[in-house]
Amino acid sequence: MGNGSSRDQEDIFENEVNLFQFKLQRVIGRGSFGKVRMVQRRGTGKVYALKYISKAQVIRMDAVRNILRERQILETLDHAFIVNMRFAFQDDEYMYMCMDLMMGGDLRFHLNRKQFGEDVVRFWIAELCSALTHLHSQGIVHRDIKPDNVLLDEKGHAHLTDFNIGCKLTAEKPFLTSQSGTVAYMAPEVFGRHGYGTSVDWWAVGVLFYECIYNKRPFQTENISDLKKAIPTQTIEFPEKEGLSRECISAMRGFLTRDPKERLGVKGGMESIRQHPFFQAGTYQTNPENWWYMLETKQLTPKFQPSSENVNFDATYDLEELLLDDEPLTYRSTRKRAQRMQKEKDRAIKEENARIKAEQQQEAAEAAAAAKLAMNKSRRSTRARSWPRSGPRSISEAGPLLGTRSIARAARATTTAAARFIYLNNLPCLISTTTTIMDSMHKASR
Repeated sequence: MGNGSSRDQEDIFENEVNLFQFKLQRVIGRGSFGKVRMVQRRGTGKVYALKYISKAQVIRMDAVRNILRERQILETLDHAFIVNMRFAFQDDEYMYMCMDLMMGGDLRFHLNRKQFGEDVVRFWIAELCSALTHLHSQGIVHRDIKPDNVLLDEKGHAHLTDFNIGCKLTAEKPFLTSQSGTVAYMAPEVFGRHGYGTSVDWWAVGVLFYECIYNKRPFQTENISDLKKAIPTQTIEFPEKEGLSRECISAMRGFLTRDPKERLGVKGGMESIRQHPFFQAGTYQTNPENWWYMLETKQLTPKFQPSSENVNFDATYDLEELLLDDEPLTYRSTRKRAQRMQKEKDRAIKEENARIKAEQQQEAAEAAAAAKLAMNKSRRSTRARSWPRSGPRSISEAGPLLGTRSIARAARATTTAAARFIYLNNLPCLISTTTTIMDSMHKASR
């Protein structure tokens, strides 16, 4: 295992980072190319979330560029409300990214189990806005903000994760054009022809905001095709309900403004969010500026704290690992390096033997074809040197050609010539030709 790197100044490795330096614990998440497992650093006891990605799966799905880009983005980020990468390494089968561990689960897990009030949601949205402002200051567009990609720590603070389709804007590439992400959270400009930038992330925050308040998304359609048509055109409804303030609805409208230039977070930047009445309201704040400072330094206690007694993850992940995986990571962690090397060596030998066998078969086929061609040429050459079609009519004619050949062989040659003559001439010649042959043979025998 090699190519390891570390960004955690409090937990430095003396040598290259590898899998055997961690104790593997339960599976806590799953992605397109791999899973996320809780691990504990041997020696220090510190716990992390280990994201391991199958190289074979990445290649099959043609996603190598996405994975490398995600790692490059994470190497540049370090923020209070982002799930930061601490170590990265790889082996023959997997790429590993060791991340901050979030024990509170993702927002999707909690939204499926409980309805939240705007005081709780305000806290989450404020923390996500802080993370996005930092992200955009680095020229990075996330492109896949949704409840599944927002993780809570054990205290309830929100953290943005999964930069698999994130992209960095540059002077050469100031806009993006591909329809990447989860359709339900895509902004209207994604479906246009003029490209898009960081504005799409603020729209996605609005969709997430709406979902947290109403427990449903803004657009309800039967299929993806209708959803793509609805996002740029359909009017969004903001139903009134008990406990929902006008300021909250106003903030949702601001994020879900179709014109990206007028969208909350784009027009006026982070300051427009800080000054919005929804974020200045609340019973737990008296000084907005101080409140934001305390929030961004995690000095405020979130209004919702995940249970420390119950597991905040899908319990089926561990079961899938045990029952469905051909070679779980727990098995790989105890396998000796020599065994892995021998397996790779055996596979290489098998591939080489197969290659040699294929070459030998090809050479044999080419040799057989060459021999057949030579045989055909030889037959044509032999026919070209044969006697004239009529052949000798008597032994006296054949004598000079025969040399030392026996009289019997001459007779057979003459007989063959006579037979050819019969077929080439009229049938009445049969009697005279046969008589000539018999006379010649009688004289020869004497």
